[in-house]
Amino acid sequence: MIYLVRHGRTDWNVARKVQGRTDIPLNDEGISQALSTREKLSGVKFDAVFASPLIRARETARLISGIEPTTDERIIERDFGDAEGSVVADATKHWGFWEYATRKEKVLNGESLQETFDRANDFLTEIMRKYRGKNVLIVSHGGTLRALLAYFGGVPEDGDFFGSYKAKNCEIFKFANE
Repeated sequence: MIYLVRHGRTDWNVARKVQGRTDIPLNDEGISQALSTREKLSGVKFDAVFASPLIRARETARLISGIEPTTDERIIERDFGDAEGSVVADATKHWGFWEYATRKEKVLNGESLQETFDRANDFLTEIMRKYRGKNVLIVSHGGTLRALLAYFGGVPEDGDFFGSYKAKNCEIFKFANE
């Protein structure tokens, strides 16, 4: 099985700020969420554990699995460029980060939605091949999880990645990889 998990809560999640690649650590609630997720997955023996190189994802993966995760740049959060640190609602309203119609456009010196999807799909294609029939934990970010979830669920007809594939902190998504 493939277990996709979004990192635990950070202070910027609470403040509703765009984190992107800004390396924000878990707050106390995020640590608690990760430990709760560990309990929920306590019956699973992971054959491999992967995380984004950002501290919030690495720490969440370590708290869930009890081991140091292998980091992979392909599952790092989307680079939101100059919008990082801004309020999420403002960024979404003014710059349309998740609009499929503009998926190839870079916004504010950041990464395009298509670039995020391409690297996330490349990562999952490799993991699905290498770890067929194994239990794999992958801890990533809200933006990148949209691409990872679309790998399994497809692109929504209306292109609404924000609404269709939004993940809560430490939410678990489980997919067969037989």
